[in-house]
Amino acid sequence: PDEAAEVGACRELREESGYDVPAANAVQVGTVAPDTATINGINPVFLVTIPDDAVQGTFDVEEIDLPMRVSERAFRAMIAAGEIVDGMTLAAWTLVQEHISAKN
Repeated sequence: PDEAAEVGACRELREESGYDVPAANAVQVGTVAPDTATINGINPVFLVTIPDDAVQGTFDVEEIDLPMRVSERAFRAMIAAGEIVDGMTLAAWTLVQEHISAKN
């Protein structure tokens, strides 16, 4: 589609989690190449801030069973426990951590 990448990131967030946030809440933190053997492309990775008082709307139940909103501490614990093993998620998490470290 002909949309800015940050707009697309927020659209995907809305479709898959039900949280509707403005594109101004999206910051590109890097890029990843998911699987160069099957997908020729580099995808941007965004950190999208969801306000604490955001209300979750409807989401795509065909793609997502139940969206979860967890703290950073809980997310780290899930990685340590082997509950999160998806390479794309771990790569995106690394980029987010680098972005946060660079700001501090």
